[in-house]
Amino acid sequence: RRWRPLGALVACAALLGLGSFYLRVVAHDDNVFGQVQRYAATSIPPHAVVLADEATGDLISQPYCREQEAKPCLGVATYAITWDTYLQTTSTLADGYYKRMMKGAVKLKSWTGFNGTITVWRLRR
Repeated sequence: RRWRPLGALVACAALLGLGSFYLRVVAHDDNVFGQVQRYAATSIPPHAVVLADEATGDLISQPYCREQEAKPCLGVATYAITWDTYLQTTSTLADGYYKRMMKGAVKLKSWTGFNGTITVWRLRR
């Protein structure tokens, strides 16, 4: 019986935590991963090859090459998705082929939120 108040307190804290998460991430539209996932699903052709980091590439249904191993996408990729945070940027992790492919890229859409900035680019062929 004396554990009931403690159980109620734990349940209340868990609900408050979930509510806080919902209000911060789900209800607000600043989760850039969710935004780029929706954009890719509706605005990037399903068979277009995308140059992206693994965290972003795993969210989209299009085939992708990692920015650290971009050579297989040379001459094939038509889009790129970059993710910049306070700690790192896609371009600092990228190889020379990535930098070559990004020359002349056209910015299509960008989102900034609590988890950084994600930008979708159209690559030159």
